[in-house]
Amino acid sequence: MILLEDQPTLTDLHSLITKVPSYPITVKQLTDLALQKRAPKTVLDFYHAFPDDQVFEDKDDLLSRTDNVEMLQHHTGPVEEMYAAED
Repeated sequence: MILLEDQPTLTDLHSLITKVPSYPITVKQLTDLALQKRAPKTVLDFYHAFPDDQVFEDKDDLLSRTDNVEMLQHHTGPVEEMYAAED
């Protein structure tokens, strides 16, 4: 699983995805595009955490895998416990 200290927003991730000129695209090509388009460092770090040999076949594939990882990160993050005030 990809664990990062600072998480990118889905808006930032999707913004980069809309700028992908053609598919398939490798992680290397995607991170190069992120640098070229001046995406936030969190976006660059997010895709750097993917395996180097990862290839995204089309936009739907990239969106799906990005969203799945993002959802996993939110579901496996620290659990905040709530306690009722004691009387």
